[in-house]
Amino acid sequence: MKVKASFTISEGILRSLDRLVGKNGNRSAFVEGALDEAIRQHERAARDAKDLAIFEKQGAEIQREIDESTILIAELALADARRRRRSQRRKQPQRRKGTQ
Repeated sequence: MKVKASFTISEGILRSLDRLVGKNGNRSAFVEGALDEAIRQHERAARDAKDLAIFEKQGAEIQREIDESTILIAELALADARRRRRSQRRKQPQRRKGTQ
């Protein structure tokens, strides 16, 4: 359903509108289409901003998990290296004092 609306716009905008629609053009149809597109873009931008906030939060959580995993891997590697060194020391013949 269409309803009649009244807007106040500057003369310059009205002249530009008339140039765009031409002599036989329909101002109302043009303005309706332009407003429809502007509203869709605004709604899309709002959805995109909301999605971006969600992605950023998830990205931060994933990065935190990666950091924690990296630290754990490094700690395990260090513990394994220490264990190997201890094991190698046990396997080496012990030198007696004064002998070479």
